[in-house]
Amino acid sequence: MCGRNINVSASIGLATTRSTTGDAQSLLAHADAAQYRAKQAGRNCVEIFDIKLRASLEWRLDDEQQMRRAIHNGEIVAWYQPIIDLTTGRIVGAEALARWIHPTRGTLDAFRFVPLVEECGLILALDDCIIRQVVEAATRLAKHAHPSDFRIWCNTSAIHFSRISPASRLSHLLERTGCDGNMIGFEITETALLEDPRVAAREICRARELGIKTALDDFGVGHSSLTLLRSLPVDAVKIDKSFVRDLTRSTTAAGLVRCIAELTSVFDIDAVAEGVEMPEQAQILRNYGCRYGQGHLWARAAPFDQICQQIVGTVIGPAPLTGQPTNEPDTVKLVSSDWQT
Repeated sequence: MCGRNINVSASIGLATTRSTTGDAQSLLAHADAAQYRAKQAGRNCVEIFDIKLRASLEWRLDDEQQMRRAIHNGEIVAWYQPIIDLTTGRIVGAEALARWIHPTRGTLDAFRFVPLVEECGLILALDDCIIRQVVEAATRLAKHAHPSDFRIWCNTSAIHFSRISPASRLSHLLERTGCDGNMIGFEITETALLEDPRVAAREICRARELGIKTALDDFGVGHSSLTLLRSLPVDAVKIDKSFVRDLTRSTTAAGLVRCIAELTSVFDIDAVAEGVEMPEQAQILRNYGCRYGQGHLWARAAPFDQICQQIVGTVIGPAPLTGQPTNEPDTVKLVSSDWQT
C-alpha cells in the first residue's frame, strides 16, 4: 500500500442526551439508528437523531414485534397458486406463497411484509414456517387421488440455501411425516445460487436424491442466468412475469420469451411462465413451446383446501379466448406441524 492515496469516508450517526433518554444503551441505539439513516442518505454524511427518527424507530420496533408474534402464533400461512399445463389444461403443481393473516389489516401479500422479515433477520423462520405447511399439504393431498406428477413448489431464500442445508433439514421432515419428496420442489433465485455455486450444486443434488426438483426463479432478470443453466442441474426455470406482462405489446419481450422457451428445450428443462393474466398471453406461450404457466387467468393464490378441490378429479381446459381472473378467495387459516431436526 506504500505510495498509494486512500480515500476514506464515514457515515456518522449522532445522538445526544437532549434527544433521547439518559442511559447509555438507549443513547447508542439511537446513534446507531441515525447512522443507518446516514447510510440510506448516500453515506459520507452526518445524521442527527431527532423526533421523526424516534417515531420511525418506534414504528419499526412495533412492526418487528408484530412480525415475530405472527410467525409464532401461526398468522403466516401458505396459500397456493396452481401451475397449469398449457397444452392439456391440467393442474400439475402449485406454488406456495406466504400470506400474513393480520388481525386488524386483513390478508397481506408477501411483498407487504417480506422486506421487514429480511430486515429483522427472520427470513429463516419464515422459510421454515412455509415449508412445514407445504409438506403438510402434500401429505394431505397424497391421501387422495391426485395427478402423479403433481408438485408443490416453495421459495427458498438466499440465506437459507447458502448457509443452511435445506435438503438435509427437509429430509428429516419428510421421514417424520411420510411425505413423498417427489411432491416437493424448491424455487431459488439467482442470488442464492451465485453466492456459492458449489454449495448450490451440492444442495440441488442432495434434493434430487430425495425426489425434490429445483427451479430457477425470476429467470431472465439476472445477468448470469445462462451460466447457471450450464453449470447447475436445475430442473425448471420460471420466466419472470415482467416479460410475460409485455408479451402482447413488446416485440422485444416476446422475442426474449421465445428464446427462453427454445433455450430450455435445448437444456431439456421445463419452462414455467409466471403472471399469465390474458388468454392471448397463454396462446403465445403455447405457440413458443412453453409448457407450463401460472397466473390470475386461471386462479389467484388460495388456501390449500380450496386448491385441493380443483386438483382432485378436476381438469382445467386450455386457456379460452375470453375470460377474467378469479376473485381473491376468503381467508382460511392452516395449522402446521413443527419442522425440527
